[in-house]
Amino acid sequence: MFKIFNIFKPKRPTVDLKKLEIEFHSNLLPVFQSVVDKLPNQYSYLKNRFDEKLLRGYVKNGVKDGTDFYVFLIDQGLHKKFETEKNNFLLYNIKVFSNYLDDFVTLKLHINNNLPIAFEFSDKNWDFDKTKIDTSQVKVRQFDNAEYQKWIKIIGKIPDNLKNYFDIIDGFEIEIGNDKFFTIKEFGNGDYIAINEKGEVFGLIHGKNKIEKLFDNLKQMYSSLNENSFSFENYYANAN
Repeated sequence: MFKIFNIFKPKRPTVDLKKLEIEFHSNLLPVFQSVVDKLPNQYSYLKNRFDEKLLRGYVKNGVKDGTDFYVFLIDQGLHKKFETEKNNFLLYNIKVFSNYLDDFVTLKLHINNNLPIAFEFSDKNWDFDKTKIDTSQVKVRQFDNAEYQKWIKIIGKIPDNLKNYFDIIDGFEIEIGNDKFFTIKEFGNGDYIAINEKGEVFGLIHGKNKIEKLFDNLKQMYSSLNENSFSFENYYANAN
């Protein structure tokens, strides 16, 4: 489980996603692929997840524990294919050689439901030698599902005919100011439908720095979906 910090920071610079995707696939993705190749065998299933069709780029989401924290942009049409179970952990103490610093720097990989979702680097100048990677001392920190269990009690039972609308298994907790939200629908690019601890439903639109209350409770949203008076697609199209 991970948390996004300062997700709605004002005056956030516009991101050229196409340019970012090209640069990511050319420069950084091969580094991650080399890292995964050197991980212990129990993580070999991650190899096909560092794929350019699945991972389209990244966005910076602040600083965590003194290092820059980035979130992968995941292709929403493919991500469910690679999710196999609720399995959240952090791989850390991975060393990658920085040509700029002429020394090894530390990489951390965040895995959520067996998908890479985020990473941390301690070097702002991304010029790495993918032939110099040390995973001999890699460590893993497992995250229990305490937060997930907390939020699933608030969510309760989703009507069977609506289950495919939601991304509950991918859900995670977001802290914004003094409020906590749990994502239940992901649009991509840091945009979500989420609930708060009261069960109220919100739209979190990253590009517009918008936190918008949509429903007083999940039951209202389910009714609106069934009556076709609300759709995620129309909401998102009009929210940007």
